[in-house]
Amino acid sequence: MDLKSLNTFTTILECGSFAAAARILNYTQSTITFQMQQLEQELSVQLFEKVGRKMRVTQAGKDLLPYINAVLQSAERLANYGKSYHELAGTLRVTCAESIFVYRLQPVIRKFREMAPHVKLLVQNKSSYTTRDEVMRGAADLGIHYDIGGFSSSAVVKRFSEMPYVLVSSGHPETEDLDFITEGTHNPVTLISGEPIMYERLREYLHTRHITVDMVLNLAGTSVVKCSVMSGLGIAFLPAYTIEEELKDGRMRILDTEIPNPSVPVICVYHKNKWITPAMELFMKLTAEVL
Repeated sequence: MDLKSLNTFTTILECGSFAAAARILNYTQSTITFQMQQLEQELSVQLFEKVGRKMRVTQAGKDLLPYINAVLQSAERLANYGKSYHELAGTLRVTCAESIFVYRLQPVIRKFREMAPHVKLLVQNKSSYTTRDEVMRGAADLGIHYDIGGFSSSAVVKRFSEMPYVLVSSGHPETEDLDFITEGTHNPVTLISGEPIMYERLREYLHTRHITVDMVLNLAGTSVVKCSVMSGLGIAFLPAYTIEEELKDGRMRILDTEIPNPSVPVICVYHKNKWITPAMELFMKLTAEVL
């Protein structure tokens, strides 16, 4: 069985389409299609089915993914036996929460590429919930995200640090009178939701204190939320480390609250049945140094 076909199969699932996998692997789309047809013949199962104009993985394909990953991991383990970081090869798939990726993982990625230049590093930023689920179904080797709980017994969870959150507004003068401490207060402002786990904690606090706002606006992405706050669109509950510069130059201000334990742990998650490759070990070590 050709390892290239197995790698192509996992890449299609990671990228979401044959075309995207072809771009990443530097193959033509016809090569991708041929490899999958050959793999289906060898396994005697249908791995993909056409739904509308898209190819979707079948249930059989999903069921076989853990076995295919195990074969690829074993091959990588053999290829990297006894090698230094600089000699390592293979692929490392990391999924992480968006704010962690933007504000903490940039130096980690640069250092990793310097130390293990031959490892193909695939990094995606997604929500903490999606990151957790992708690690558990084998679509990612490592997940770095906020601790949202809900882990199965097959998850290995390593805690890095506690990240404090703060409620912030723009630095505009009209935000000075906002009150998020006094019970029963109504604040004429829009609350912009962010990371779901922390938004729920804030929402529970406001409900308990009977503190209200005009409306809630759901936006995705820390950068988008920050820009919206600075423009005066509303307020948001954000990780303190993502707004350090904006606080210094007055574009944002912290609003006082009495939220109990306004912080969330940042964790690294991987499947307990997964062999910890030297590349995984290196990435976790470098991440621990900055978180």
